Amino acid sequence: MRHVREEKRRLRRTIRETEADLLRKGTGGSVTGGYSISTAMKNDDDEDDDVNLEPIYAQYRHARAKLRLLEALVAKHDGSATL
Repeated sequence: MRHVREEKRRLRRTIRETEADLLRKGTGGSVTGGYSISTAMKNDDDEDDDVNLEPIYAQYRHARAKLRLLEALVAKHDGSATL
């Protein structure tokens, strides 16, 4: 389970860093609140960046689901842990 947590943490860090880089590049260094990446940047070049992020997002969702399953199985086995 520790390996899955580390993988999830690594993927989330990669996503955050990539999104921050895209926001800095797309907004000229200033980040405005309330806007997501898709609404803040609407260039054709940026759509290519979003497509490149999709495999990372998919890996993160998979790791998150795997971690939830493992936690549920451990909780079921222990009987003391609750979700």
